[in-house]
Amino acid sequence: MGKDIILDLLGRFGEGGFRYQALEFDDDGGVLSMDDRFAICNMVVEGGAKNGLFAPDQVTKNYLEERDGHSNHWEKSSREDFHYTQELR
Repeated sequence: MGKDIILDLLGRFGEGGFRYQALEFDDDGGVLSMDDRFAICNMVVEGGAKNGLFAPDQVTKNYLEERDGHSNHWEKSSREDFHYTQELR
C-alpha cells in the first residue's frame, strides 16, 4: 500500500517534481505500517526530494517498543510555524 501511494505521487508529479523539497506525510489514524512508511520515505528521492518524513505517532511508538523494548520520547512540533509550498489531501 505504501509503495502504491508513492508511485501514484511520482506518476502525477514526475521525475524532479519534488526537487529540493522535504515531503511530510500524515497518517492520521495509523493506517500505514512502518514498512509502508519506510517505502514512501525512501522513494521520495525518485522525485528529486531531499527527504520524506512522518511525524512520530502511536504506530512509531509501537514499532520502537517491539524492536528495541522501549520507545524514545519526543514532542510534536506545532505546524503553525511551518511553511508549506503545497498541501495535498
